[in-house]
Amino acid sequence: MPMNRARAMTARLGKIGLAIASIGAASSAAQAQSSASDYTSATRYDAVGRTVGTIAPDPDGTGPLKHAATRTTYDAAGRPIKVETGELSVWKSETVVPSAWGADFTVFTTAETTYDAMGRKLTDIVKGSDGVAIGLTQYSYDSVGRLECAAVRMNPAVYGSLPADACTLGTEGSDGPDRITKTIYDAAGQVLQVRKAVGTSVEIADVTYSYTTNGQIEHVVDANGNKAKMEYDGHDRQTKWIFPSKTGPSSFNKATPASALSSAGAINTADYEEYAYDDNGNRTSLRKRDGSTLTYTYDNLNRITVKTVPSRAGLSSTHTRNVYYSYDLRSLQTAIRFDSASGDGSISVYDGFGRMISVTDTMDGANRALSYQYDDNGNRTRITHPDNRYWQIEYDGLNRADRLLQTTTEIGRMSYTSRGLVEKREYPYNQFNTVTTPAYDSAGRTTSLAHDLRNTAHDITFGYDYIASGQLSHVSRNNETYTWDGHVDLTRTYTTNGLNQYESAGPASFCYDANGNLTADGGSVYLYDIENRLVEKRSQGTGNTNCASLSYAGALDAKLSYDPLGRLYKYEGYASGLPTTHLRFLYDGDAMVAEYNASGTMLRRYVHGTNADADDPLIEYDGATTIAGKRRFLLANHQGSIIAVTGYTGNLLHANTYDEYGINGSTNDGRFQYTGQAWLPELGMYYYKARIYSPTLGRFLQTDPIGYEDQVNLYAYVANDPINNVDPTGTTVLCTNNYCKEVAKEVASGIFEFFVGDTLTEVKQVLDNPTVQTAAAVACGLAKPCKLVKKAAEPVIKKLPKPPWGKGSVPKEKRAKPRSFTAKEREAKRAEQGGKCGNACGRDIDASNSQGHHIKRHSDGGTTTSDNHAEVCLKCHKEIHSPD
Repeated sequence: MPMNRARAMTARLGKIGLAIASIGAASSAAQAQSSASDYTSATRYDAVGRTVGTIAPDPDGTGPLKHAATRTTYDAAGRPIKVETGELSVWKSETVVPSAWGADFTVFTTAETTYDAMGRKLTDIVKGSDGVAIGLTQYSYDSVGRLECAAVRMNPAVYGSLPADACTLGTEGSDGPDRITKTIYDAAGQVLQVRKAVGTSVEIADVTYSYTTNGQIEHVVDANGNKAKMEYDGHDRQTKWIFPSKTGPSSFNKATPASALSSAGAINTADYEEYAYDDNGNRTSLRKRDGSTLTYTYDNLNRITVKTVPSRAGLSSTHTRNVYYSYDLRSLQTAIRFDSASGDGSISVYDGFGRMISVTDTMDGANRALSYQYDDNGNRTRITHPDNRYWQIEYDGLNRADRLLQTTTEIGRMSYTSRGLVEKREYPYNQFNTVTTPAYDSAGRTTSLAHDLRNTAHDITFGYDYIASGQLSHVSRNNETYTWDGHVDLTRTYTTNGLNQYESAGPASFCYDANGNLTADGGSVYLYDIENRLVEKRSQGTGNTNCASLSYAGALDAKLSYDPLGRLYKYEGYASGLPTTHLRFLYDGDAMVAEYNASGTMLRRYVHGTNADADDPLIEYDGATTIAGKRRFLLANHQGSIIAVTGYTGNLLHANTYDEYGINGSTNDGRFQYTGQAWLPELGMYYYKARIYSPTLGRFLQTDPIGYEDQVNLYAYVANDPINNVDPTGTTVLCTNNYCKEVAKEVASGIFEFFVGDTLTEVKQVLDNPTVQTAAAVACGLAKPCKLVKKAAEPVIKKLPKPPWGKGSVPKEKRAKPRSFTAKEREAKRAEQGGKCGNACGRDIDASNSQGHHIKRHSDGGTTTSDNHAEVCLKCHKEIHSPD
């Protein structure tokens, strides 16, 4: 694989709509790309500048793969009605319109959209390569055009005879009732309530909101009626988060937003976080729920320079160290250290493109450096460990990893199908190749996953079946070696409080500290630092059950310490209070790449794949040497859980088993286990980076550090759907199957093509739109906008015409803090304009077809005030921000 690649891009020339390519250093002239060339993509436009096709480079040259391509069809009103994803057997020049690609274009998936007479989306239909619909979402709107209901129809047999209203259940099939989400708004278009499972016996008011007069969320009420409150300063910056009372509501009435708010539980005014800011909007302090306050110092470029951590009674000073930050002239972080600007920590070096080329860990006096190399397309091609041993990754023409090498010896390779899915993963051995082979249905969903080991007795094939929502309905396996057999027949009752904390589970009772961290579970007590990170586990001891005065004097089981980046870097395990394990961890970003003992001897090292969305450990080396005999290959299931560890000869060394929530089999082995996360045996739990996860509880010990952004229940694990979802960081739910990811891409595309009118000024404003939130939530099966949708939207965002950024005429430090116009501000402005477009085009506007527009941009001194505000129709907004 050549390391020096031609860099290519396509660009849009005004509204002419020509796809052009700039081919690396070979030519500085823009030219129409009429024939294929390496690493060159093309975008085809119609006469009015709409994208009608895309063509990707040939990823493997003379190999079997051809050009991945998409084709978009529009109706007479200019709305996208069909997006086809597939493969072109030959490159098509710009003179051949995509509609004439003919038999050279093989369609893999089709996303079809229908609209009503007012141009509002009615249905999204996903079809496989056989043309059969495997998923359908229907939409309906309220009297002012806001998305009211989104229904994932669960019975494909009646897709041709849907109810007229998406709020109405259709004929139920074998997959159960339709999944209907209903959104209720106030007169200003603000979301008051989101209802799920509408029309069924388990319908809930998933979340209910109230707002301040400035349109900021004031109250959040969860499905059990527990209410939190947000407070703001005069600049609409959140200054307080007041938590619900532990005592839930006596009688919660979820029937309407008004009844839900009036019958919700009380807030606990003594339980709150508080935030302060400087004049530039930088947060200068964080008052935790227990009263501890962290403070933050910034330089003149608004970069954090010091985080001051207070001491706390009962907490060792090793867990309350201040953190210092350093930067280069590009504002790239060059160091993050404890105690001072020269203390222990992490030091980073970058190349001229801002890519990290080395990072050095200096914790506890160590000096362990990782270094990196990149190809011309920005793909990281090499990682070198502190002992100068290195691994390389090669990529195909679509920047997909296809070979893994230890120095120059191939130790892994990957191939892909025509639709871009993994075809095969192989680990070459001296005597045998271990092969992982997925299979897919017509829609690209994984139907089987086979691991072929040297000894056929240890081969395993998983089978997967799906329901119409894209969720797994059955998972089968053909080898009982990989079956968890720890099930017991019992009924266990759980009780919860108004904070969604478990107070008891069967005979066990639980305690929590003032910050909401689990501190006792009936067998152990847990201690946390001020930032909610677990630092100790001890035996609870008989009689130590008073939550208000827990003793932490029991026998020590585990101690944990963190580096300035918040990563677990020191782990100590104990048995009967005596030390048994003393480890130091080395990281490549968030990926653990090595373990050392207290003397600095390397015990194990790890090689990871390139999956940016989830953990992807591939290979373990037992000890410091990297000879073939020390190599261990980690084989995963669809969740990323390591189910088999093989040696160099291809023989099975360990078979790992898990229940649905990750309870380990009794013979499990290895650092990386359930969903690829780090297992801490003395703790009996998993390190999920931001939090600690308990598989026996099926939830996290700590609250979610990103608050309600992911889920309203701050302790829940993956929306209580561990078969279909993973959470690689402890903060974000992601789905595991290709279908979900493809749907997310289509939703993202639809959001930015349809709801935004093919332009973009403020991404946050778009993603905060209630219609967008509901569409994203439906696509991912979650109550909140799916981050997968936001990620899928990134390439769409990059293609959209943007306003002139430039440097602006006002220095950054003198600009007003940018924000979006609130729903109430926008409603008032539309009324002030008499319901007409503020760009004098004469069109009628309402909440569904207008955009808040800053007349003067912030970089030129504009403010988010009424005199700088115009409500304009989507067409005018597009024209205002058109590149020409």
